[in-house]
Formats: sequence, structure tokens, C-alpha cells
Amino acid sequence: MLLGSATLHRHVAPPENHMH
Repeated sequence: MLLGSATLHRHVAPPENHMH
């Protein structure tokens, strides 16, 4: 579940935001 959420977040936002 968490892995899927991270993938969706990365797809919707750039990797820079993921660094948060």
C-alpha cells in the first residue's frame, strides 16, 4: 500500500517534492 502511494505521489509530483 505504502509503495503504491509513493509511486502515485511521484507520478503526480516531481522527485524534488518527494525528497520532502
